[in-house]
Amino acid sequence: MQIRPIIGLVGVMLGVMMVEANDQVVSFIIDDVKGGFAISHDPGTWIESLYLSGLAIGMTQGAWWSETVTQRGWIIFALSLACLTTLAIPSAPGVEALYGLRFVQGLAEGFTLPLLMEVALAVLGPHIRLYGLCIYSMTVTFTPTVAVSWAALWGDLLDWQGQMYAALPLSLIPILLVLYGMPKGKPEYERLHEYDWGGLLLGAPGIFALTTMMYHGRRLDWFNSELICILALVAAVCLPLFVLNELRHPCPLMDMRLFRRRNFTFPILSLFCFVIYTTSSHTVPVDYLAETQYYRPIQAQAVTVVIALSQPVLLPLSAWILNRRCVDARIVMGTGVAMSIEACVLASYVTVIWNKEQFYLAQALQAVGQALTIMSLLMIVTNALRVEEGPGASAIVNTTRALAETASVWLIDLVEQWRGTLHYDRIVDQVGRGRFATFQAQTLKPHDPPPLLPDGLERFPGSLKLFATEMERQALALTTADVFLVLAGVAAVVIVCLAVLPERTYPPRYVVTD
Repeated sequence: MQIRPIIGLVGVMLGVMMVEANDQVVSFIIDDVKGGFAISHDPGTWIESLYLSGLAIGMTQGAWWSETVTQRGWIIFALSLACLTTLAIPSAPGVEALYGLRFVQGLAEGFTLPLLMEVALAVLGPHIRLYGLCIYSMTVTFTPTVAVSWAALWGDLLDWQGQMYAALPLSLIPILLVLYGMPKGKPEYERLHEYDWGGLLLGAPGIFALTTMMYHGRRLDWFNSELICILALVAAVCLPLFVLNELRHPCPLMDMRLFRRRNFTFPILSLFCFVIYTTSSHTVPVDYLAETQYYRPIQAQAVTVVIALSQPVLLPLSAWILNRRCVDARIVMGTGVAMSIEACVLASYVTVIWNKEQFYLAQALQAVGQALTIMSLLMIVTNALRVEEGPGASAIVNTTRALAETASVWLIDLVEQWRGTLHYDRIVDQVGRGRFATFQAQTLKPHDPPPLLPDGLERFPGSLKLFATEMERQALALTTADVFLVLAGVAAVVIVCLAVLPERTYPPRYVVTD
């Protein structure tokens, strides 16, 4: 095997990691960004929303354009676009320009992500293909966690502009590796005459409307908002027409005909659920520790390091297990999903006294479960494809992943609104039944000075502020427990699908699809 294509593959992998790191840095310092542009919470939510919309739209386009202008040229364009937008965000002249740059930054990552799977499948032979898919798996389980930890580290050293500039020097390395390692190829500009304009004009508005609706639904009170109603109508009209267009177009952006194969449909549905329930391993614990135990970012990230540092070992080990003919990928995947369910259930016992140490066992189970699951998924889906179907399938896989990221935000917001309000109301109701006096007696010792209160609250008992804070923490702990249980239910859906849809598949060196 030649070494230069491997170098090019490493460059693509690093490029994908860097564009994700750039996004995670912005997400991590979002409050500082809003402060720097003097915008409040509601306008600030569009900074993340537009990025997620651009990410999903870009994933529908990246695979098609890489075939047309060559993988090498498209990767260099996408990585350069990501670097330029990251560089321009700190000096954006206004909020409107910031919104536009975030959308373009999302497009750039969407252009890049589908190419990693394509290049890995093209460069690596069947006998080591599963090990090559470990590279793509790391962008799902390893990169987001490491990127947030990277941002947390820089957060103690630099201001928000400096944190964004800090990632740029490393962004040049993958571009140089791609320039050296990937073959130039021959552009197929004649494909431009067959460009799927219908897919663009139907898919882009439909995906934008769907992602925006899910992200802003809770804030705008769902269908009591005129904007949400309009977005729902656009999505309901455009997305079914987009699917019909892709089924009939001779050169589609996303080859929907692949869903006729059971071993392709199952991994796509499972990947959607997988991306949603893996939020239980990083987003939920980190947010809980920050809000209840007042952890600083770099302290909270210690919880996610368990998963991040284990993936470079667990993913190749999972590939080694799956690469044996006697091993059934369905059983391996079922084991991985069961471990994730167990981790979610274990974490649902969270209380207000939990610190990071109490999450470590659940995180360890998630680390093993995620590695087994994602590698099994990728083995099943790639074995269901012919070589020429790779780009169209890659677009579907990665668009599903992008939509699942938005769906996870929606689902957690929904649970927090539904169950959080219920738990808080119940606690307040118990306070009204005379529990305050008991709490006050247990909280403050007779000779303790009353806690300091804001101006205007001196006339209230000294324990009022402390008690109000404790009620909020207790309600948050109960709500977080419910979130973990709901995510366990999402993982259980994968078990149900696993029992019905997929057929037995073998390592690629034994069976290669015609």
